[in-house]
Amino acid sequence: MNIYIIIINLFISIPISSVEIVFPSGDAFLVEIISEDSRTYKVKYKENIYTIPKNDLEKIDLLKQGKDRSYTYLDFNLKDGSKIKGIVAEENTVEYIIQSELGFVTISKSSLKGDLPDTKKSASFDPKYSFSEPLIPETRIGIFCSNMISSSIPVISRSGGLYLEPSYFKYSKFQFGYKLQYDSFKNKSDYNILHNQFYLQYPIKFANPLLDFYFQIGGGFSDISYKSNYENHSGLEGSFLLESGWQGWKWNNLYSRISIKTIGIKEQSGIIFLNGIEFGIGIRL
Repeated sequence: MNIYIIIINLFISIPISSVEIVFPSGDAFLVEIISEDSRTYKVKYKENIYTIPKNDLEKIDLLKQGKDRSYTYLDFNLKDGSKIKGIVAEENTVEYIIQSELGFVTISKSSLKGDLPDTKKSASFDPKYSFSEPLIPETRIGIFCSNMISSSIPVISRSGGLYLEPSYFKYSKFQFGYKLQYDSFKNKSDYNILHNQFYLQYPIKFANPLLDFYFQIGGGFSDISYKSNYENHSGLEGSFLLESGWQGWKWNNLYSRISIKTIGIKEQSGIIFLNGIEFGIGIRL
């Protein structure tokens, strides 16, 4: 459990950039940058996530600090031909106080040419930018190693295996998968266990892409082979799987997983519980 606390504290402490983004319409927002690539920004604003093409923005100001604020830059055309662009800080019946790039400026309404700007306009995100999970499903294949312990077997195992999560076996957020794991317990007696298990996986994600967790529940069968100086035994027993882990590190199509897991094996004498930590790496296809 301590490893989970370390992981969560580490990634919660990673700063998320706060910036100002401005659209050509003048609508501006103080947002948190979650991630970016060559074409888009992924941002968080008032607990909502948006994906915005860089070409859709007029500018982005890394020096503006703040969070979850919105306002509109307005154009003020004066009768002398000059133009001032800024945010209305204050308005009364005869003048505006504008926050511009040059500082605060007072503009008389009588000095403006044409219609007065709409200062009641409120900035809002276009719904088309609302973030949703990619529609293209991914197949995931991975390998892992683990160490398992049990009160019934007084030694730590050397374990490893592989898993497969086909893209066509996904419903809503639930992913169906298959896991093959081999455990070897070497002591005065030898336990060798081959687990074949099917599971459902549910993602637990947060705005920061590094905070990507999952939970698995499943079952199957375990082929147990036991050898000692006095007894040999082998058999096929039913088993179940509980696992929760973190998979926030990603690089291109590669990703890693760290998890805490429990496997229960039903034998005639009762249930054998195997508990351990798993480390793995996978690829998204």
